[in-house]
Formats: sequence, structure tokens, C-alpha cells
Amino acid sequence: MVEAVPLLIRAIDSEDFLLSGAAIYALVELDERSPFALIEKKFFESENPYVLIEAARAISLWGNPRHYDLLLHKYLLNIPPQAKDELSLSVALLLGLYDAFYFDLGMLHREPAPLYREWLERFGARDKEGLITAIREGDAKQSLLLGALQRQQMRYQPWFYEPTAGFLEKLPEIVPQEEAFLVAFLLLTPNGFHLN
Repeated sequence: MVEAVPLLIRAIDSEDFLLSGAAIYALVELDERSPFALIEKKFFESENPYVLIEAARAISLWGNPRHYDLLLHKYLLNIPPQAKDELSLSVALLLGLYDAFYFDLGMLHREPAPLYREWLERFGARDKEGLITAIREGDAKQSLLLGALQRQQMRYQPWFYEPTAGFLEKLPEIVPQEEAFLVAFLLLTPNGFHLN
């Protein structure tokens, strides 16, 4: 398979999104990091959900905190909820929170009521703004999430705080569920790569 690496690298920039995404997927499976800059560039320039998902996976595995901002900004695109879920998983992986977030995201889609009860037990003491209730009711306001972030500013590294604040400021007043769920999870979790 190593002999295929040069062909896979050339395919990253293909206009055929299926070929490009498949090439990125194969390179990740091979743990071939040499084309990382090309994958970053493709992610930055692309709006295709399949390419974004595969490139985000590479970035989350091989990237560092500076990639957090890059991943967040793709939520502003008009892409399907499933693609936003995959972006969320990539953010969680980059931040070292993948296992907990993966479980919670699965529960959100299968059994949201037990998830919110579990969140109240797990995060209730930290939830001064009522984020859990707002997420559960589908009424998470941008100002609520931004206020929760600002109240806890000293807990977060600048690479996390500044992009998150900028991202929230670009969202509508009622934040879509995918974005609200991710941001609430990141703000409520007591440990993570993003904390001081």
C-alpha cells in the first residue's frame, strides 16, 4: 500500500470530491502524515461535507490546538446535521474528549431524556446559566452560551476562548442544536485540553 501514497497525495486536490475524500481517508488509515499541509488546505477551501468529514478526521488526529478555530468555522456552512455531528466528534477528538462526547452524542440521538437527566447529575453544579435546560428545550440562545463562556474566561486557554467567543458571535440568537450541544458540552465538562 505504501506504493500508493504518491497517488493518494495527488488525489487530495482532485475536483472529484469522492476521490479526494477517499484519498484523505486512506492516508489517515495509513497514518501517512506527510501531506498534512495539503489536507489542511483542502479542508480550509472545501464546502463539500464528505471532504470536510475526512479532512476533519485527519486534523483531529494529527493537529494541535491551533486547528480548533479552523474546525469551528466550518459549522457556519450550510451542511447537513450529520456532517456537523462528524465535525463535533473531530473537535472532541482534538481536545481529548472524544469518548465522553461520542457517548453523549449517541444518547442525544437515541434517548435525549435520559441524557439530559445524566447531564444534570454530571454537570448540574457547574451549570449556573441553565445551559442544560436551554439545550433540552431547543432554546439555547447565543447570548446565554456566550455569557457562560465569558463568565468562565479564566478557565480557558486563549486558543480556546477567543475562537469560541468569535464563533458564538456569528451564530443566530437561537443557536442550532448541533452547535449548541457541542458548545454546552465543552463549557460544562470539568476537564479537557482546553482548560487552564
